[in-house]
Amino acid sequence: MSSMTGPRRSLVSTLLVSAAAGVATLAALFVCAGLAPGASTTTLAVVGGLAATLVVFVLDRLVATRLVWNGVSAVSDGPLGLAEGDYGVRLERVLAASAAIAVIVNEAGHVIHANPPAVAFFGAGKRIDGSLLTELMAAGPPELRDAASAAHDVLFTCERGDADEPETFHLAKHPFEISTRRHTLFILRPLTKELARKEVETWKKAIRVLSHEVDNSLAPITSLIHSARLMLANPAGFQQRLGAALDTIEERATHLKTFLDGYASFARLPLPAKRTVAWKELLGGVEGLYRFKLEGTLPDAPVHADPGQVQQVLINLLKNAAESGSLPDDITLTVAGERGGVEVMVRDRGKGMAPDVLRSVLLPFYSTKKSGSGLGLPLCREIVEAHGGRLALHPRDGGGLVVSCWLPPGA
Repeated sequence: MSSMTGPRRSLVSTLLVSAAAGVATLAALFVCAGLAPGASTTTLAVVGGLAATLVVFVLDRLVATRLVWNGVSAVSDGPLGLAEGDYGVRLERVLAASAAIAVIVNEAGHVIHANPPAVAFFGAGKRIDGSLLTELMAAGPPELRDAASAAHDVLFTCERGDADEPETFHLAKHPFEISTRRHTLFILRPLTKELARKEVETWKKAIRVLSHEVDNSLAPITSLIHSARLMLANPAGFQQRLGAALDTIEERATHLKTFLDGYASFARLPLPAKRTVAWKELLGGVEGLYRFKLEGTLPDAPVHADPGQVQQVLINLLKNAAESGSLPDDITLTVAGERGGVEVMVRDRGKGMAPDVLRSVLLPFYSTKKSGSGLGLPLCREIVEAHGGRLALHPRDGGGLVVSCWLPPGA
C-alpha cells in the first residue's frame, strides 16, 4: 500500500479511533448485559446487533474514504499533468515558429524535440528525435562542440563545409523541469546575416561620428589659424597668445590623427607577416603594459604567427580586462595546446557582459564605454581569423568574462 499524505492519514486515523471507541463501548455494554443478572436473550441480541451494525458502518466508511481519496488524488493530479502537457505543447509551438535553431534535451542527453531549423541544421532534413546531442555536436565544427559543453552562453565563430566564410553563432542554454525531470533548451542563433546587416548600420554611424569628430577639430583649427594670421600682421604683444593658439592647433591635430588612425588600423589591417616566435618572447612585449597572472606553463613549441598582431590582440584583451572593474590579481592569461593548435585565454572578474551585449560586442564601433571606439574586439577577431583561428567569448563562472583565441597549428 502506498504511503498516505497528512490529510488522508488524519482522516483515516480519526475513523479508526472512532470505530475502536464504538466497538469497545458496545463490547462493554454487551459484556455488562451478559453479566447483568436477569439479562434476557433479547437484550443480548439487541446489543450484539448494534455492535455488528456499527462495525459494518465503520468498515463501509473506510472503504468509501479510500475510494473518495483515490478519486480526489486522480482529480488533483490530473490538472498538474494537463498543465505540464499543455506547457510542452505551447513550448513546441513557440519553437516551431522561431527562426533560431532550438532543441530540447532530456537528462540522458537525448533530443526529445527539435524545431524545423534544428532538423535542417543537424539532420539535413531528417528527424533527429532520440539522437544524442553530443553526437550531433561532434559531427559539427569543434567550436560548436566546445560551446555546447560550456556552462554558460557562448559567442563563437566557426567554419562550416557549406559556407564560404566563417560564421558567427550565439549559443544559449536554458534548463527547466517537466514532471520533476530536468530538461535543457538549447538555442543556437546564427548571427552572420544579422552582423552583416548591423555592420551596414554601424558603418553609417561611423561616418556620422567621423564627420562630427572632424568638424569638432577642424572648426577650432580654422578659427585659430585665422586669429594667428591677424596676430602675425601685428605681432607686438601677441607672442603669448600666438603660442597658446599654436599649442591648441597642435593638440587638436594630434587628437584627430589618433582618432583617424584607430579607424584606419581596422579598415586597412594588413595580412599577417608570420614568422616562428617563442611564446616567452611574444609575451615579453606585453608584460609591463597591463598586470596579469600567467597560469600554467607556456608551450615549448613556438608559434608561427605575426608577433605584432598577436601582441595587439593580447594588449586589447588585457586592456578590456583591466577596464572591466576586475582586480589585477584576478586577471589571468593561459596558453595551452588545444585541438592540435594553441588556445590563449584571458579571464577577468569584472562586471561581465549581458546577453544582448555579448551578441553585439563583435560589431565594429559598438561600445558600452563612453570613450570607447568599439574597435578593440572586432580588431581582435579580424586578426585571429586572419591567422586561421577563432575567437569566442562567454561569462566566467563566479563572475567576469572569458575570451579565448584559438590558433591552428602553423598559424
